[in-house]
Amino acid sequence: MSVSLAGRPAAVCLGMGVAMLASVSLSRHNAKLWRAFRCRRLGSSGSRPLSTARLLPCATELEQADPNKLSKQKITVVQLNILASNLATRNHFPYVLELSLNWENRKMALLRQLEALDADVLCLEELSDYWTFFKPELQDRGYESVYVKRPSIHVSNWSGEKKHDGCGIFYKKDKFELKEFEAVNYHDPHDRVAVLALLKMRHFAQFVLVGCTHLWWNAKKVDHQMAELFELEEEVIRMSCDVRDKYERELSGTATGQNRVPIVLCGDFNNSPESPIYEYMENSFMQKPNLEGVNEAFRSAYAFYKPNALASALEHSEDTLQSLKVEEGKKAEPPHTTVNFRRCWTIDYIWYSKSSLVPSRVLEIPPESVLRAEDGPGNWFNRLAMSDSLNRSGRLPSGLHGNYNGIPNSVFGSDHVPIMAEFEFLCASEDGNVDNK
Repeated sequence: MSVSLAGRPAAVCLGMGVAMLASVSLSRHNAKLWRAFRCRRLGSSGSRPLSTARLLPCATELEQADPNKLSKQKITVVQLNILASNLATRNHFPYVLELSLNWENRKMALLRQLEALDADVLCLEELSDYWTFFKPELQDRGYESVYVKRPSIHVSNWSGEKKHDGCGIFYKKDKFELKEFEAVNYHDPHDRVAVLALLKMRHFAQFVLVGCTHLWWNAKKVDHQMAELFELEEEVIRMSCDVRDKYERELSGTATGQNRVPIVLCGDFNNSPESPIYEYMENSFMQKPNLEGVNEAFRSAYAFYKPNALASALEHSEDTLQSLKVEEGKKAEPPHTTVNFRRCWTIDYIWYSKSSLVPSRVLEIPPESVLRAEDGPGNWFNRLAMSDSLNRSGRLPSGLHGNYNGIPNSVFGSDHVPIMAEFEFLCASEDGNVDNK
């Protein structure tokens, strides 16, 4: 097993979203219906996380894939920013009850969510308490892991000087063997990191390279974020080349062939689907003419997320999938992966290499009404309005404060929801090339 450190400059982008105004009564009604429906499906009393609702089929991807080229083996990958223990302050989360903001309660809620999802691979950002809690707890549940802590070099107005968090990749030890991993320290003033892990399936001759990162939060300085992304790209390219050379013999026996190493990159990219970061990931990341053998095209696993249509197909029949056509070029990422009183938007992604992986199912995203259903401390919205100019009169209109609620709450331990994708491997053709329609 090799371990190396890498780094470079950085920065990120953000994109302020505006809280949607909807009637509280309708919001609460939708939340009740959704909760009741999920509880019936789960056969639970409602104590299990709502995020475990359903895995919806990826109709568009499966339509384009030749069933004869799909391996029978599947892997599931979860992406989640857990909201580090020291970052959930009252100033940033005034809408959250003290019990739900308390780290001891939040970390148990997070553990319940991850346990219920039962994914093969977990990619976690803002991962604090790794050694004292998450590593031992998830180890007891069958996971091994690699972790990279952020350095404490620069002072940040969000996380201060002493950093408590980092990025971690957890994998089922009965399913994967860790061959190598890389720690990436971006050369920037934000102390951001990434981690890459080369995993080999134990009972199926197949490799997969998994990456986890958290880009800087400030969308107004996309040049900083892009610098971080360039560093990540360079390290993924370097590791892909090294893996192909070092494991050439073993790769020749895999379903995807010796010329390809399947790649899954997860993270909180702090950018919307309309951002330059998203565009670069989709249209330029690892797509260089001089990258012989490792030139790849990436797509977000949720790029064609149509929950109503996909849920209908799930409820009725698999044949219905054939009728779920998505117009070419019409992306449909989830409306949100993080919900708080200031923003409701999508910034978390699971990117995959199209040459060797096909997403077959993705986790359903809870509606915004569910995520805003729990009220915070009494009159928090009016107190905030007076100091934060949410409303010129110093008060929010009666009945609208529910639109400024959010997560974490008693069920969701973070201000982000988990996203999850199930992948199938795209087999190489007889000439060693991968069939990628």
